[in-house]
Amino acid sequence: MKRFALLLTVFLIFSCSDKSGNPQYIMDVMPDGSDFWYISCSPRSINDSGVVVGNVTLDDGTKAGRLVPFIWRRPGFPVLLRSPLDWETRDATPVKLRPPLATRINTKGQILGSTYDANNRHHGVEWDSRGRLHLLPRSIANAVGLEFNDNGQIAGAIRASDNSLSAFLWDIRSQMTPIPGIEQDPWVLPGAMNNLGTVVLESRSELGTQLFLWDKKNGSRPIGKRRQSSIHPTAINDNGALVAIGKTLRDDDASGGYGLKFEPGADDLQLLPLPQKVTDPRIVGDKGKSSFSYDGPQRFRGTHPSGINNSGEIVGTSIVTTKGVANGQKNTSEVRIGLYWRADGSVVSVNDLVPDGQRYIPTGATDINERGEILGQASLPGKKSENRCFVLSPSPK
Repeated sequence: MKRFALLLTVFLIFSCSDKSGNPQYIMDVMPDGSDFWYISCSPRSINDSGVVVGNVTLDDGTKAGRLVPFIWRRPGFPVLLRSPLDWETRDATPVKLRPPLATRINTKGQILGSTYDANNRHHGVEWDSRGRLHLLPRSIANAVGLEFNDNGQIAGAIRASDNSLSAFLWDIRSQMTPIPGIEQDPWVLPGAMNNLGTVVLESRSELGTQLFLWDKKNGSRPIGKRRQSSIHPTAINDNGALVAIGKTLRDDDASGGYGLKFEPGADDLQLLPLPQKVTDPRIVGDKGKSSFSYDGPQRFRGTHPSGINNSGEIVGTSIVTTKGVANGQKNTSEVRIGLYWRADGSVVSVNDLVPDGQRYIPTGATDINERGEILGQASLPGKKSENRCFVLSPSPK
């Protein structure tokens, strides 16, 4: 009977679009594995075939549990990505490492991950399309901020003994290509890379942080009119549009960051809009209503865009402070929600896309692919620590 847990993978199909012409969605919630069950799920990436990778927490008898990478080929069960106890790099150097975690999957089915050695040095790992695990060469050992694309190129930064970071682009054919920072900054870290080999990076010094684009043909191009106190790029599409997390408007507000977007040809980054009204069933008013009005962006805290596709659709996560009435009394509460920015610039809560009757409530959105499928995290009311991964797919026309 336990295997009927696959029924947790819910398909609810409605009409092709609502009155505004926007598509309706199917929600697919990740079940337990055929040989394991998990406490919580941290989704990381979905490729254009709809395959998901991330990390799940397993109950190993400890309070924290054990974090293990997985791959989920829908509509089947998720499968754990195993790792050996002894490793050998591509240049045949033996090394002992901790179990790796998955970070990204491309359209070829290659999975990027990272791990640590006994000295807490970072090491990049790659699972190929057949599931075989490879440790990246020692030439890019101790690399952080690893990103890769559908062509297998990998961008990252190597940490030196003085804690400075030197960025690079690496692939099997051309090996290592250094990426210089802006004005010889000592701290250069990639944030994302598209399939054309364009990398968006942050270049940091005591003067602040400057975003810039880099590729082999054109070199470096700064983004924005000036340095910021803090800004981190998170995704870039093949058209060169990118999203970032920064504090550019209210640096005195410890709000966790603002969502920013940059379009090719623009002079500067622009603040992503936030919804004036969201619906969340985790907070119910005295008449059973779950709709609360907000005064604007100041009610949102820590808006983190994390994915953008070539159509310009964006997903991310935010914490929203809600004020309303619960049990006849004024109530203030904070909830974590997913946000979806449509290609036309409008924004809605991911919860507004969930089909009626679905028990799981989205608590964040992580990634979006070229089919418009949204990857995120959800939980049941009252069970915040037991998270599930989900995919929201536009209903087929």
